[in-house]
Amino acid sequence: MSAIDSFSGVFNLAIYVFLFSSVYRTAGQDTFKFQSRADRGDWNYIYPMTYLNKLALFKSEESILSLFRREEVKDHLNIRAFLNAYKSCFWKDDIKALPEYRKPFIVVEGNNLTARRELSKRLSGHHNVGRVFNPPQCLFGWSRIFPRGDLLKKASFQLGLYAAAFTVRQWLNKGLPVFMDGYWTDQASYIIARIYKTIDDLPKKGSPMYEEPEDLMLPDLVLYLDFEMKHLDRFSNYSSNIDFDAINKVIYSNFKYTPVAIVKVPNDMQDAFDIVMEVIQSKLSKQYDLTPAKPKV
Repeated sequence: MSAIDSFSGVFNLAIYVFLFSSVYRTAGQDTFKFQSRADRGDWNYIYPMTYLNKLALFKSEESILSLFRREEVKDHLNIRAFLNAYKSCFWKDDIKALPEYRKPFIVVEGNNLTARRELSKRLSGHHNVGRVFNPPQCLFGWSRIFPRGDLLKKASFQLGLYAAAFTVRQWLNKGLPVFMDGYWTDQASYIIARIYKTIDDLPKKGSPMYEEPEDLMLPDLVLYLDFEMKHLDRFSNYSSNIDFDAINKVIYSNFKYTPVAIVKVPNDMQDAFDIVMEVIQSKLSKQYDLTPAKPKV
């Protein structure tokens, strides 16, 4: 082992000890209080503490970029190409401040992937706009260069949120409402569910696992649609023993970010649409302009 490797190991250990002591030190005491798994392991899954794990939450754009820079020595061409594609997403000046009274930014998530996509499509059509996607067009297909299950692949999707948010701001600044199918809460809930696997092992409300990145624009409303007919097969290849439907409802109720509405909806798409429109009206009508965008001529 080289002197550089030794120093790196000691430095990483020092960071871990500092974070560990700051999180688990009991109030007013100098002793550690070891609690249940639900209270102990949170910081282990927040990058960079999670570097050796396959599952991770990133709390800033910089933390994601730092992982790519760290891994660039192993796969220089692919990572450099991906980062260049990411830079191309920001094709004009960003919007620093949005209008005080504007159209809303609404995210649709839920336990039936096919149905929620159809519903977000109906919502955007009703408001005469398209949808913003993640990954955005500028990054579409790039995640395929990273192996399935690799931390870089997950990081590429989380980094895509920042590019998607840039597009969201451009649309809102033009007076357009924005609808997205899945955002940060969708990614975070999936990762948290795979880490902890059962409701009993979930971190308690207030855990850093439930805190959103401070530098990421967040929606004005997140709709978690609880459909009668579940459709969770996108998870089946990973952990068939996890009850994602049950655990996700707890995770969404624990998110620090408050504009999250868990809405029980029927399978009939028109009935579901009517219910969701009522929720949007009740949650946002006092603060946002909910009138449809003017159709293009």
